[in-house]
Amino acid sequence: MERSAPEQQPRDRRGTERDGRRGRAVTAMVAEAVVRDVAGALGAAGIALMPIKGVLLQRWVYDDPSERAITDVDLLVAPGRLPEARLLLEGRGYEAIEEGWQLAAVLRTPFGIGLDLHQRLFDQARYRLDEHEVFRRGSRNNSLFGVDVVLQDPLDVYAHLLGKLASDHFAAAPDRAVRDLVRVGEHAALGPEAVAERLERSGLARAARWVLPEVARRTGDPRARAVLSALRADPVGDWLARSATALTRRGRAQGALGAVAAHLVNDRVPRGLRSGVRALARRRSKRLVRTPGAAPPRLRRGR
Repeated sequence: MERSAPEQQPRDRRGTERDGRRGRAVTAMVAEAVVRDVAGALGAAGIALMPIKGVLLQRWVYDDPSERAITDVDLLVAPGRLPEARLLLEGRGYEAIEEGWQLAAVLRTPFGIGLDLHQRLFDQARYRLDEHEVFRRGSRNNSLFGVDVVLQDPLDVYAHLLGKLASDHFAAAPDRAVRDLVRVGEHAALGPEAVAERLERSGLARAARWVLPEVARRTGDPRARAVLSALRADPVGDWLARSATALTRRGRAQGALGAVAAHLVNDRVPRGLRSGVRALARRRSKRLVRTPGAAPPRLRRGR
């Protein structure tokens, strides 16, 4: 008599979560190794390096790096030093596989995780968070990653994350990105007035008018509401933020309406038009590159 196969039991949820934590912990260790290797190589050439986004957040604001998943390592290179930095890394076995507008290079690393080397935090037409000022306000640190790097001023971290939420069509942003913003404010105990001043100085006040009400609604974060109250009056900015919200509430945050919303809340309307045109050109360029049978684009040497 043929025996029936044993019934498959569903995988234990705690086991799945445990495996996920282990995987994130391994990725965090690999990411740290990349930062140490890149910072060591570039530091020997006098090139300052600033960890940004996930690789910074998982070691700075999270008690356990495995709490914050990352898929690649983002590093900002000192202004004007990107071409030299890329060539140095290529000599160490890193392979440049893509070149973008705000990303100077995407590299394949010997460690099995991607590396995004940034030459700026945003496309040059978005906002006014200047990299020279960001490095000037940063602080040297050799304990967080075990190697000498420049850490962003906490106010700049907050401004950068808020700008990313806006430029990534906020309504489509994952909850993780929203939590990151809230946790930075809590971890660094940022005062609302100081945050508002930095956002205004960095051309992000209108983006804040769009993003922060929804952050407050999703998370109940009192800091988001307090920062909004601390911003200087801007009736035009308020109207643009409401318009952006109306556009993305139509359920097409990642489509054309979401793109329009993201550029509406740029620093000024003319700058928003410029950033919109540049984004369209970039999108068209990517489509051309991905045409079947087309040869891969040749990487330009930085100027």
